[in-house]
Amino acid sequence: MAKRRRRTTAQATRDDEYRRFLDAAPSELYRDLFTVMRHAGLRVSEVVALRWDQLDLEACQLHIKGKGGVERYVDVLVPVEEVLRRRSEVHRSAVEYSTSQPFVFPTSTGHPPTTRTVQRVLKRLREELGIPRERATPHKLRHAYGTGLARKGVPVHIIKDQMGHADIATTSVYLHSAGGEVRRLVDEA
Repeated sequence: MAKRRRRTTAQATRDDEYRRFLDAAPSELYRDLFTVMRHAGLRVSEVVALRWDQLDLEACQLHIKGKGGVERYVDVLVPVEEVLRRRSEVHRSAVEYSTSQPFVFPTSTGHPPTTRTVQRVLKRLREELGIPRERATPHKLRHAYGTGLARKGVPVHIIKDQMGHADIATTSVYLHSAGGEVRRLVDEA
């Protein structure tokens, strides 16, 4: 009989760890990238490639072309809206000086950082801050978004659409309970 692989509970970046990442980020660019990954649930490849023509700040939505070319609309939560509006002001003033930039998160070269660069920055911060690897990767920031939505009672089919999952079984990973969740619920009752 084949040996079954033991399932582990996926972990998301905790809020206190996320705040420490923001405080230690090497620049505003990385603070903004981390914020969008954490509060919009974007994959690192989606956030670095984000272009101005994918944003509709009036409707508070992002039009994401994700994994496998699948398109989805992601609702913009307040922390992301604040980042995008601030960056939009800088972008508009740059356009006035005819240095139009298609990317939301350009580096000094005008191109966005690579996914590998973002991963390296997060790894360096994780090591400096002493945060365990299993809770501190770009994907774990994305995972924190899905877990946060689930804890707030957002229906799983909506989380699935926001995250861009093809299968609801993938989304079910975000439905795990957090440590202390039972006690919180009992105390509230």
